Amino acid sequence: MFTQSGSTVSGEIHYADGRTGTVTGTLVGKRLQHTWTNSSGESGSGWLELSWNNFLGGPWHNQRVRDGSWTLMRVEGRWCLGGSRDRIRTVTHNARGEVLSITEDGTRDTGRIEGPWVYLDSDGGTSLKGDIDFRANRLNWSSGFFWTWCGRR
Repeated sequence: MFTQSGSTVSGEIHYADGRTGTVTGTLVGKRLQHTWTNSSGESGSGWLELSWNNFLGGPWHNQRVRDGSWTLMRVEGRWCLGGSRDRIRTVTHNARGEVLSITEDGTRDTGRIEGPWVYLDSDGGTSLKGDIDFRANRLNWSSGFFWTWCGRR
């Protein structure tokens, strides 16, 4: 639950494993620059981006994690092409929404996050548009292919 007073935002975090935490920050445009702490003694800072009704997330860091990702519409992690664990794509993104996908053979593809969509650039200058389903466990591409969620790492 988040509350907002002017550009100041504060709220509570409720983890699936029962931990709790707090978030405080400043909203500038659609981006919340924030700090957070939780009941496990962890803390960090980063940003969240609001796009329509979905928080797309952003990078964060703390004492142990150099490049964490708040991706409530999960993007960062491992994706299996066509559901095959033999065809894994490792996906990361930076604070500007630039995406990097590395295939099982080391091929690197770049792209971007725009609103609730992921785009991967192709050789011909066009982009593949990916739409994440509401459970965030499948990414459907405009080419007809799909990726399924395989985990963080």
